Amino acid sequence: MHIDQPQLFIWSYKHYCTVACVIGGMFFVLGSVTISA
Repeated sequence: MHIDQPQLFIWSYKHYCTVACVIGGMFFVLGSVTISA
């Protein structure tokens, strides 16, 4: 299966954004809980 380089770049870019959003959301929740506690 051959994957074009641009497509692979776009996929990893989207995947990176998803991971960054999840990690950022977790830190945001942790920070909110710590502040309100």
